[in-house]
Amino acid sequence: MLSAYGVTRIVSSDSARCRQTVQPYADDHVLPLEAEAGLNEEEWTPDSVRAVLTDLLSGKENAVLCSHRPVLPEILTALGVTEEPLAPGEMVVCHHRKGRVVAVERHTAY
Repeated sequence: MLSAYGVTRIVSSDSARCRQTVQPYADDHVLPLEAEAGLNEEEWTPDSVRAVLTDLLSGKENAVLCSHRPVLPEILTALGVTEEPLAPGEMVVCHHRKGRVVAVERHTAY
């Protein structure tokens, strides 16, 4: 699924389960995986989430961000996206222009 979006940057919580989720894509596409403590369940803060999102939204790369269910409400709020509960393996795709989300897609795991 990520290949359809041309993802060239991978940012993940430094938690093993998040890294394991995106590592196969990183390996297949020979991309580095950027592990961020500020996205894990134990260390995240609103400021750490906003810092990661500011960096991603200011870039021109198609990126994937992998984090945890307890952190998702903050991520989605910071993006200005209406929060909806996600099922395991489900993902939200946010399209942005000049740092502002302009469209949102939701994809199931199957």
